[in-house]
Amino acid sequence: MGKRFSRFIVAVLVFAFIFGSFGFRGFVAQTHAQAVSDLIPFSEGEWPNEFWGFMDAEGNIVVPAIYDYIGEFENGFASVMIRDVNYGMWGRDLWGLFDSRGRLVVPIEFTSSELRQIRGFMNMPSRVIPSNVEQLHWRYMRPLVPTRTPFRITDVGTGIYYYVIAMSNGNHSDVETATAADTALLNETFGGWQTWSGRPVWVTIGNRTFSASIHNMPHAQQTIADNNMDGHICLHFYGSTTHNTNLPTYHHVIMEAQAAFELLNQVSHLISGASPAATPSPTPRPAATPTPRPAATPTPRPTTVTANPTRAAVIIDGVNVDFIAYNISGNNFIRIRDLAMALDGSAAQFNLHWDSSAQAIFIITGVPYEPVGGELTGTATRPMTATATRAAIYLDGVLVTPRAYTIAGTNFFMLAELADLLEFSAVWDRSARAIRINTEF
Repeated sequence: MGKRFSRFIVAVLVFAFIFGSFGFRGFVAQTHAQAVSDLIPFSEGEWPNEFWGFMDAEGNIVVPAIYDYIGEFENGFASVMIRDVNYGMWGRDLWGLFDSRGRLVVPIEFTSSELRQIRGFMNMPSRVIPSNVEQLHWRYMRPLVPTRTPFRITDVGTGIYYYVIAMSNGNHSDVETATAADTALLNETFGGWQTWSGRPVWVTIGNRTFSASIHNMPHAQQTIADNNMDGHICLHFYGSTTHNTNLPTYHHVIMEAQAAFELLNQVSHLISGASPAATPSPTPRPAATPTPRPAATPTPRPTTVTANPTRAAVIIDGVNVDFIAYNISGNNFIRIRDLAMALDGSAAQFNLHWDSSAQAIFIITGVPYEPVGGELTGTATRPMTATATRAAIYLDGVLVTPRAYTIAGTNFFMLAELADLLEFSAVWDRSARAIRINTEF
């Protein structure tokens, strides 16, 4: 963890230096319009020799086309990817971020999930970052959690904070939101959906702050009648257990909260050593420089591509599953509802919700899938036109940007990126000539 954690620190340190200790929402607001209008992703060549860069509104090249992929700007920053073909059997995608001036402000060395965390830290107001966070075992934590007295919960991913009241402290802390306004803030951190899956939080009691995890699925008893919550929810600390199993739970989420604090704390320590000259310039591809080719007029990023049917078999936890799959630019894309149906009941299960008014897809992890009909049926027999999905995509309330295409009215997602987002493994089994998915790796 140490090496990647240090690189994580460097990435956020760069942000902290450029935009001032995470207080750069004003910068984002001022430059967002410029970012969208002044820099435009463009590509040169055709796959597998297609590379991406940026041009300005007049067609002048600002960043040369040396990257495998560049996304659209979101809140003033654009994702950039290079393919590390020397990693393992399948290679891997490494991600970074460009700002609206064409500067590489996050080095291209993070997975897509790590980059999502970095984006979350970028948007966190400095006022909610605690000065100290402790990871205390529940046996020592339990006497410190007050009952009948409100205390503050800060959501690590969004910076939103609200207040809860503990009704009892047994295997873990059973809490209720203090008011209806606090319930609304709690649900906002979960994207408006109720789930048993925990989110990393910081719990402030008096002048001390602790790493913890909380879900937002009300159940059983309640003592507060006017907080718009029918029941109570569970607040877990390190070493706390469930009522039914007496086994620890949410440890990975609690550790994520602790790691987030340690990362932010290191930034404040290292920031004094930064220098304007340290602003990184675009990093070249790790492979050889592309072979020179005749100059080409930059073309706007395409919205449609050709999707070719693929016959790769898929084995999920030892069971063969038939998917409709297409190959787009060398990557396998599958219907996300097929995957949700196939993973239902597993450790990686998730549900989907389409919000037509918001034009958004919501992915809710840790809950059973609710079929809509037609999952795991049909065949792919011929090449199809695929259109880049324009819908916003939210994972447990957090905006994510996986590559997705609409084919014949259905959303297809890149399998490798879904594995990264939903935390299951997907590897190529050469002997079986199949993709093996393991949900409990």
